Amino acid sequence: MRLDVSTYQQGVPELVAAELVRDVVEPKEFHEFCQFDCLTVKNGDKYYRIPRRPHGLIEVWDAKTRRPLARLCVVFQDPGMPPSDEVVMKYLLAKHQPDMLWQVGVKFSPPTGRFEVTPPRRWSVDF
Repeated sequence: MRLDVSTYQQGVPELVAAELVRDVVEPKEFHEFCQFDCLTVKNGDKYYRIPRRPHGLIEVWDAKTRRPLARLCVVFQDPGMPPSDEVVMKYLLAKHQPDMLWQVGVKFSPPTGRFEVTPPRRWSVDF
């Protein structure tokens, strides 16, 4: 067995960060995080969908109509932060301080597509 040092250095912090997600969110939310690589937070009349991607845009949806409202770009000072750490920080803002999220986020056009999420394609078959 060979261990690539660069993969190890990137993978271990992300695993630790994913454990932090598990400790912070509800079990149902963690299931969504594991299955769909995102978290959906309802706060007031809005849903905030937070992807597990570096610098991923937060999708904002109307909770009643599920109509797309906006996408928010929130970038933290540490560019090397594991994606799951970003998810935790954005989750806490969306859940407890959505007004601050709107203040610090750069607003973009609403997401296209539907509110329902599909699981990401994790495996590829090479022929």
